[in-house]
Amino acid sequence: MAVTDPMVRVARSRHEFGEHRGVNLSIETSATFTVIEAGKIPALFEGREGPKGGCFLYGRHFNPTVMVLARHLAALEGTPHAYCTASGMAAISGALLHACNTGDHVVTGQALYGGTWALLHDFLLRKANISTTFVNLSDLDKVQSAFKKILECSIAKRYRIPPCVSQICLLSRQSLMSTARN
Repeated sequence: MAVTDPMVRVARSRHEFGEHRGVNLSIETSATFTVIEAGKIPALFEGREGPKGGCFLYGRHFNPTVMVLARHLAALEGTPHAYCTASGMAAISGALLHACNTGDHVVTGQALYGGTWALLHDFLLRKANISTTFVNLSDLDKVQSAFKKILECSIAKRYRIPPCVSQICLLSRQSLMSTARN
């Protein structure tokens, strides 16, 4: 049976002791690490090998402290993995660039952090031809309309949008109306 209590999941996740036998993991402040086996360096740089067995290369790629944080966040969220970034914009950029290809289209709310708005409105359009429609998310008709425009256009296949988008909008509308009645 799956554990639903996030604190129990964290308590059961792997615990590492500190470098000098401290009961908590030592905080790693190094940005660069020594690679004992020189033959592993190409595999590390090419991403074919990660920090298995404590083999770290550069702090922004893998860092022992951040990896433990990611493991505990994954346990809290009940997911197999988590990835920590240095900033919210790094997380947002990484997620968008992972999900989108050149020429894709994003539908998002209007109320965004300024950096996110600029990334979507200016940077991704200019650098990757990823366009964005900004909609008022409290107006479900406009949200549904934004998705319908994408689904109805002749190049809709390129957007990889599942056919259930209109169903999601309908379910959201029903949920919102149910919440408003209660």
